[in-house]
Amino acid sequence: MLQIILRQGTADSAPTVLPRGLSTPVWSGKRDTEITPEDAASMLDYTEREAELAGWWDTLETGELTAVTHRNPFHPAFLGGLLHRLWDSHYRNGVAQAQVGEARNRRAPAPDSVGWFA
Repeated sequence: MLQIILRQGTADSAPTVLPRGLSTPVWSGKRDTEITPEDAASMLDYTEREAELAGWWDTLETGELTAVTHRNPFHPAFLGGLLHRLWDSHYRNGVAQAQVGEARNRRAPAPDSVGWFA
């Protein structure tokens, strides 16, 4: 796992997370009424980046080309469900990229690589 979910998100609060090797995001654990536009942009960036990495690594860690440990930290009702749906979508992208990468050369990117899935 590349991130630690300290507390799963609820319908009215963001999850409390600790991304791999990074400090806790400013929005981590905030109530929906406290989210600023900057927090929202940061959550979108986090979701795109971490979900794809999670999908990639979950797929490779199973020893199969299917992910079985899908961990979405965002509650389906938090902020209208956007981040939950976005997480699912990017997670599936990571799974697909792991399948392509595994078939191509059986090498995974370094977890600290930036833009490896672009």
